Amino acid sequence: MKWFAVFLLVSAISNAKCSKLPEGRIIGGENGDISDFPYQLSLRIAGRHNCGASVISKRWVLTAAHCLEKILAIDITLRAGSTFSNTGGKIIPADKLFMHPDYNSRWSDYDVGLIRTKTDLTGDNIEIVRLPNFNDPINTGDIATVSGWGYTSNNTQIVSEHLKFVNIPIVDQGVCNSALKNYGGVRGMMFCAGEPGKDACQGDSGGPIVSKGVQIGVVSGGIECGNPKYYGVYTRLANANVRAWIRNVAKI
Repeated sequence: MKWFAVFLLVSAISNAKCSKLPEGRIIGGENGDISDFPYQLSLRIAGRHNCGASVISKRWVLTAAHCLEKILAIDITLRAGSTFSNTGGKIIPADKLFMHPDYNSRWSDYDVGLIRTKTDLTGDNIEIVRLPNFNDPINTGDIATVSGWGYTSNNTQIVSEHLKFVNIPIVDQGVCNSALKNYGGVRGMMFCAGEPGKDACQGDSGGPIVSKGVQIGVVSGGIECGNPKYYGVYTRLANANVRAWIRNVAKI
């Protein structure tokens, strides 16, 4: 579920019927430190920050499928252990890329991908994040934290160099589905979170949303970051088909 070609042409799709949901920036957030988010990674293509990702084992990384479309593993590196997207930490090369077999690029169903790395994801401020069990519930109103280096407003196309985070509530599935009905709605492998002025955005795609120490989702997409009429959309990691795929591929 993309933020529509990395959040470009938002005004155009806002007037369209049955459009796909656009791609995933931290809106309304504040500066964070990697020591508080040691699982957070910068997914880089040709040396530039493109998406977020998370550490799920010493050799496996979780991200969004749309971050891996038409990309070769040789073009991807991951910056780990740094508060800053362009300096510090360690650079880890990708070895192999995997996209969920049921990923639908039109409607962004099963927008989840995996990266196997060439070297271990270990070192200062690099830690594994816990994943949910099969079909663990996500409760409306629970607070979750999104982090990343994405855009910080709808009016800029420059990613943040400093890690940002924002705390946002989980939104009722029916309420979100109604709000996004002209953009394909939301299905069982998705959930929504956000409130007016607080959201993820382009450049945060593929990054983690965490609640109570567990990564419950992957930043997927939405309409106009922080727009009070809409909500951010996330891939639900506890969905049985999503969780089974991660276990089958990464053995986690």
